[in-house]
Amino acid sequence: SSSSSSSSCSSSSSSSSCSSSTSSSSGSSNSSNSSCIIVGSILDSLALISRTRIPVITLPDWSNLHPDHLPFLLHFHTIYLWLSNDIHGSQNSKVFSQKIEDKKCRIVSCQYPTPLEAVRLRMNVKEILESSRSNYHEYLTTFENLRDNVYLEFLQAEELMGVKWKRYEPLNSILGGFRRGELTIFSGRTGSGKTTFLSEYSLDLCVQGVNTLWCSFEVKNVRLLKMMLKQFSLINIDENLSEFEEVADRFSRIPLYLTDFHGSQHVARVQEAMSHAVYVHDITHIIVDNMQFMLGSSGTSDKFQLQDNTITMFRKFATSHNCHVTLVIHPRKEDEELLTSNSIFGGAKATQEADNVLLLQEEATPHSFFKKKSVQVVKNRYAGDLGKVPLVFTKPILTFSKKIADEFKRHVKRKPVAFLSGDDGEISKVINPDDDDEVH
Repeated sequence: SSSSSSSSCSSSSSSSSCSSSTSSSSGSSNSSNSSCIIVGSILDSLALISRTRIPVITLPDWSNLHPDHLPFLLHFHTIYLWLSNDIHGSQNSKVFSQKIEDKKCRIVSCQYPTPLEAVRLRMNVKEILESSRSNYHEYLTTFENLRDNVYLEFLQAEELMGVKWKRYEPLNSILGGFRRGELTIFSGRTGSGKTTFLSEYSLDLCVQGVNTLWCSFEVKNVRLLKMMLKQFSLINIDENLSEFEEVADRFSRIPLYLTDFHGSQHVARVQEAMSHAVYVHDITHIIVDNMQFMLGSSGTSDKFQLQDNTITMFRKFATSHNCHVTLVIHPRKEDEELLTSNSIFGGAKATQEADNVLLLQEEATPHSFFKKKSVQVVKNRYAGDLGKVPLVFTKPILTFSKKIADEFKRHVKRKPVAFLSGDDGEISKVINPDDDDEVH
C-alpha cells in the first residue's frame, strides 16, 4: 500500500517557499529517495505523486529558482527538471540546471508535454524520466544534447526570435526581437541621447517581464530612475506631481535592478555584481553604460588590450549565463557626421564579438538647428537584416518613440490645461489643445 504526503520548505531570508509532494511505499528503494523531480505547478506535482515514488518539488514561481531553495536540493544525487515544453520552459530548465549543478540535473525533453498533460494522455511517466538528458560536458557536446534545441528552432521559430519591442516596433522587422545569450554593442556621440534611448529601450522589455539589471557608471541611479519613471508613466510628472505615488507603485512592480556603482570601476567588481544578480534574480538583460569607465581603474597602460579582454569577458558572460548584455562604447573622435562600425573606440574586437551593433545617428537638417536622429543597425548576426529606425524626441516624457509620442499627445488632448490667476485661485482661462497642436 502507498501513502502520499506533502511538506513545504522556506527560508528566513526569503518570503518565497517551495512545496514538496512525495509518494512513498514500504518497498521504496534508496535510489528513489536520492532523486527528485522539479515541476512548475501544484497540479503537475499532484499528477505525478500517484505514478512515481520519486519526490516531487513544486517551485513557487516556475520562472525563478531562488538561491534560498538550493540547500534543500543538496542531498539529491539526481534532479529531474520537468517544466513547460515551450521555449521559456526550455530556457529556464537550462538556467536552473546551471544553478543547481549540471552534473546532477537531467532535463525532460520538450517533445513531451507537462506532467499533468502527460498523465491525462496516459503516457508512461517512468519512460519519460528515463529519456531525460544531462547537458553536462565540460568541452564537448553532441547532436543528442542539442536535439531539443534544434527541434525548437523548427517548432517555435517565431518565439525564438525573441521578445518584441512595443515602443520601437520597426526594430522587430530588423533584429527579429530581443534574445538571450547575445552581446549588443551600442554607440553614439556624446550628448546625442544614448542613455535616454537605452533607458526606454530596456524599459520596453522590462515591463514585458524581462528581468533587467542596469550598470550605470556615468548617470546616478536617482537621475536614471527619474528618467525611466517619466518614460514609464506617459505623464508629464513635473506638472502632475500628485500622480507620482500611483505611478511609482506601478513602476516598483517591474523586474528592474540597479548596481550601486558610480564613476570608474574595476572590471572584476562589475563582473562579480553581474554574476550575483543573474544567480539571485535570474537577470536576462544587463545594460552596461559605459565601458570606458572600466578601463581607467586598471592601472595598465595598454588600454586597447584591456578593452579587448573586457569585451571577451562580456562575450563569455552572455553565452555562459544565457543573458543578453548591452554594452555602451563611445565612438572615436571623427570629423564625419555619420558613424560606422569602424567608428567604435578601440580595435575591431568589439564588432567582431558582438551579435548586434547599434549606432545612434545624428544628421543635420537644412535651415534647422535640430538634428534628425535614428538608430541604425549595422550588424545583425541572427537574421542579417540591416536598417534604420527614425527617432522622434518628446521632452515631457523623454521618449524617442513616435508611437508613445502619439499616445501622449492624445492623452494631453483629453485633459484640458487650466491656468490659475489671482490670490483666490480662481480659474481665469482654460485651454483645450487643438488637433493640430504639436507636443513640445
